[in-house]
Amino acid sequence: MDLSVFAQYADVPLRLALAAVFVGHGYRKLFAAGGFSAHVRLVKGLGFPLPKCFAFVSAVTEFAGGLLVFAGAFTRVAAVLIAVNMLVALYAQKVVWKKQFLMGYEFDVVLVAAAVSLAFLGAGFFSLDVFLGLPLR
Repeated sequence: MDLSVFAQYADVPLRLALAAVFVGHGYRKLFAAGGFSAHVRLVKGLGFPLPKCFAFVSAVTEFAGGLLVFAGAFTRVAAVLIAVNMLVALYAQKVVWKKQFLMGYEFDVVLVAAAVSLAFLGAGFFSLDVFLGLPLR
C-alpha cells in the first residue's frame, strides 16, 4: 500500500498537537490567576532584564503562536518564534537548573523539533496559508 497519497495531510497532526500544547501553556500564563506573575518570577530568576516584558513576549508567543499554528496562518513565522521560545526554555533547564535529559527537558527537545519541522514544512494544504496565497513548500 502506497501511503505517499497521505503526505499532504502529514502536517495536520503535527500542527494540532503543537498548537494544543502552546495554546494551553500560553493561555495559563496570560489568563489564569497567578499564571503571569509566576511566569515573571521564572523569567526574572533566569536573569533577563525587564522580566515583565520578556515574560509577556514569551506568553504571547506561546498563545498567539499556538493559535496561528492551529489555523495554519503564517505557520513558518509562528513555528520559528515558538522554537526560539523553547530554546530559551531548554537553556534554562539544561544550563541554569542543570536538569537531566530524561525526566527533565526531553519534552522541550521534542517541541523544538516539531516547531522546526513545521518551519521547514509549512502548514500544508489544509491551512489559512493556502487561502492567503503563501507558498506551501
